Amino acid sequence: MDEDYEVEFVERGDRKALFLVRGVTPAFANGIRRTMIADVPTLAIDEVRVIENSSVMFDEQIALRLGLVPLTTPPNEFDEDDVVTLSIDVEGPATAYSGDIVSADEMVQPADQNVPIIELKDGQRLELEADAVLGLLTDSNFGGGGTDARGHFVSADYALAPNVGFRLSYFNDVTNEDAVDRGDPGAEELDYDRLILDLRFKY
Repeated sequence: MDEDYEVEFVERGDRKALFLVRGVTPAFANGIRRTMIADVPTLAIDEVRVIENSSVMFDEQIALRLGLVPLTTPPNEFDEDDVVTLSIDVEGPATAYSGDIVSADEMVQPADQNVPIIELKDGQRLELEADAVLGLLTDSNFGGGGTDARGHFVSADYALAPNVGFRLSYFNDVTNEDAVDRGDPGAEELDYDRLILDLRFKY
């Protein structure tokens, strides 16, 4: 990668940005992409308290859908211990959308108002409260979800039942090699050796 690289914004808005980077390698550009996915703190619904759910969908499925609703997260406004409470109360016949979610903090709102949650028939109701917390998404166990890791992993599965089993995974890789090669200040290679046991369910 060239020491002098150029970034040109072609389009820049509140929700979308299109930019052109010159003088970098594809690996470096991919590192930027993965960093934006994994290392940008965002608020997401983590805990749900169901008051009434007479729909055809289980509480756990509703909670999963709520966890996928993107929430606005103003930068530098929240800490890891902060909790934002949200609620929804919709009675059928109607479709509950993300826009029906009411937030206790006006800075935190559904980023899209038209994400469908559940269609309610006549006499059905969905009422619940939820807590949103700040977190980071690591997109894999390899290298701890980092953006600069090379190595190997091996895994083995053991089935306890048709839909239940264990997976044992061993990760042996090294992170920060590119940063060391570039001579980044304070960069050092880190050995990442992990043995992970997962209990897996299939639905």
